[in-house]
Amino acid sequence: MIAVDALNKGLHVLCEKPDAVSVEEAEKMKAAAEASGKHLMVIRNNRHRVTAKYLKEFINDGRMGEIYCCRCGWQRRRGIPGKGGWFTTKAQSGGGPLIDLGVHMIDLTIWLMGNPVPVQGLNMIKILI
Repeated sequence: MIAVDALNKGLHVLCEKPDAVSVEEAEKMKAAAEASGKHLMVIRNNRHRVTAKYLKEFINDGRMGEIYCCRCGWQRRRGIPGKGGWFTTKAQSGGGPLIDLGVHMIDLTIWLMGNPVPVQGLNMIKILI
């Protein structure tokens, strides 16, 4: 894996999604970062949007009270990108909407909530960060 090789050579690593193609690969990346003492970061660009920064400040100022539950989602208003291409071809898409957009919305939601440790996703998966 390129990220693991770079970390093992003493380099900081900035990744685009997908982070890895399996949980095992992601765990190897984490272990390599910890062993090397170098930074491993995966881009989650929605944290840097003006609206997200405003909302983060609003929440951090205590103006929403205690947040103990969340729900996230996304609406694509520009149609289906590349209809007939990789995006709509299951064998090439690698995980559909969850992998394409969902990771960004889940990341943004967790970040806005102050990085709590989720224990269950509604009818989906159990997560421990």
